[in-house]
Amino acid sequence: MRKLLLSILSLFAFALVANAAEITFTTAESAWTSTAGAQTVTKDGVTISTTQGVGGATEGHYRVYKNQTFTVSSTVGTIQKIEMTCTVSGTAKYGPGCYANPTAGTYTYEEKVGTWIGSATEVTLTASSNQVRMVKVVVTVVSDGSLAAPTFSVAGGTYYQAKTVEIANANGSGKVYYTTNG
Repeated sequence: MRKLLLSILSLFAFALVANAAEITFTTAESAWTSTAGAQTVTKDGVTISTTQGVGGATEGHYRVYKNQTFTVSSTVGTIQKIEMTCTVSGTAKYGPGCYANPTAGTYTYEEKVGTWIGSATEVTLTASSNQVRMVKVVVTVVSDGSLAAPTFSVAGGTYYQAKTVEIANANGSGKVYYTTNG
């Protein structure tokens, strides 16, 4: 029964993710300039910008200077997730742990990846403890009027022992319903 439930939940999550789009920024294809200053780049209706930084292809990363802000905004829907891969881990200089004070949602980091989760059309983080250098920024946007896919605490698959599965609603709107008996 649990195997069937996880399979059904995986299909449900896949169907809802169809309403979401992931926009990926790398300096190889969407660079800021290599001259220090305010930076902006837009791709598919999503803009990433900083009040002070650099980010050309020769640097290989987006650099946000200490005490400056990094903003992600969307004109094509609601931002549900921002995943930033940095050049170093944790709170070390250039790492994702140098970001703080999101204007909405919640921000966490693990190793080289910082993750913002919430529901907004614009999100700003401050590089408060040190400079941050990102090699990739992936923004998940849900078209206005649709719901974000729920998140599951256990990956979809076949399990032969009991698992506790938590289902969370990423944007706080709508409800998640499930059944254990079909």
